Amino acid sequence: MLRNPGLIGMVVVVFWIIGYFWLASDENPSPTSFQPEGHFKTFHAADNSPERSEELYNSLRGDMADRYAEASEPSVMGYQNWQRFNTAPYLSATHGDRFVNNYGNALAGDYTNVLTGAAMPAGAILAKDAFAVTEEGQVFAQSLFVMEKLGAGRSPETADWRYVMITAAGEVYGDSMGENAMKVTFCHECHQQVAGQDYLFFVPEAFRTASR
Repeated sequence: MLRNPGLIGMVVVVFWIIGYFWLASDENPSPTSFQPEGHFKTFHAADNSPERSEELYNSLRGDMADRYAEASEPSVMGYQNWQRFNTAPYLSATHGDRFVNNYGNALAGDYTNVLTGAAMPAGAILAKDAFAVTEEGQVFAQSLFVMEKLGAGRSPETADWRYVMITAAGEVYGDSMGENAMKVTFCHECHQQVAGQDYLFFVPEAFRTASR
């Protein structure tokens, strides 16, 4: 049995140091330092029919709008009253196997015009809300993804696009022109794949609404 108080204290300190570095190891990352390299994925994502997806969305959309509004991001207030470019929610692998909808404000117009070489005007805003559905039937509201076209030269590193991600808890996760900009750098990195289309992906043809 140890009877030396100094030796007992030293043993306690050694074990404390071991525990500290174990908790700080890569196997146990600190939640405050963890940075995803892309979208979180939905595990066991369901692939519903368009009719079922629309039904689920209609049951969620009011609550989703209320949640996002808590972030007090003026650019997307009332976004569900904008033009919707898809006929029903569609499963997006590039957004973590979530079901998504594409909305655009008045300046976004028919954003598919960029396929013919046009560019979005300054002030155009595109909002993509999302929800997850699992094979077990669980349904969850997810993040709102925003792209806002800025004036020429406002953000050269993102081709004058602003990216904002708002969580389902009503918090701004990241804003490329504001707080936590580094958290949404992956947005533009992904959209660089379609630089020739003014950095825009499009609704799959099977879900695309007719041009107005």
